[in-house]
Amino acid sequence: MTSSGRRRTKLPEEPYDDRILGNGEFIEVLRARKEQAPEMAPRIDIPELIGKVCSRFAVDPAKLRLKTRAAGVAEVRSIVCYLAVRHLGESGVAVGRQLGLGRSGVSVAAARGEQMVKKDPALRTLIDK
Repeated sequence: MTSSGRRRTKLPEEPYDDRILGNGEFIEVLRARKEQAPEMAPRIDIPELIGKVCSRFAVDPAKLRLKTRAAGVAEVRSIVCYLAVRHLGESGVAVGRQLGLGRSGVSVAAARGEQMVKKDPALRTLIDK
């Protein structure tokens, strides 16, 4: 017995409690995901993505940091935001640092970029190494 008068229970042989985490199959699925996590990590980083998208559209990467809506620049910025945030799992803050945008600006640009990528699904291949 413990000092509080409760009976001490034997520790379970499993490293988890079914009442909290669910059955063993669920735990094994989680373990498998954790082991695969390095394989599912982002394939490229933000600067490399910027380089690829800018190259595809013949836009100077330095122009993406400017507060401009020049032909092509805003579109490229939107595509970068969409691919980085929604497909690579980067944070809006991290993407914004690279592009000179705030978190909300990245969110708005990503929404525009989504429409562009839907029209040209081949753009998704830019996130592959």
